[in-house]
Amino acid sequence: MAEECHHLLQFQWEKATWRFRCLPFGLSSAPWCFTKLLKPVVALLRSRGIRMIIYLDDMLIMTQEIPHQGNIYHGH
Repeated sequence: MAEECHHLLQFQWEKATWRFRCLPFGLSSAPWCFTKLLKPVVALLRSRGIRMIIYLDDMLIMTQEIPHQGNIYHGH
């Protein structure tokens, strides 16, 4: 999230003002924003022959070569 936009998502709690430095969970535009940012990355990977299915923030990366599967990162 751009630093100049941090003030747009600030809130007050227990007499302190808090600002998000990243895209907050639950923001209604978050799925759209994440998908837009991810689109060029997915296009690059697909252009290199990596088969993927994407749904919002979930990805299924497919390969037929078992040794190649170890080179694909799986994060939580």
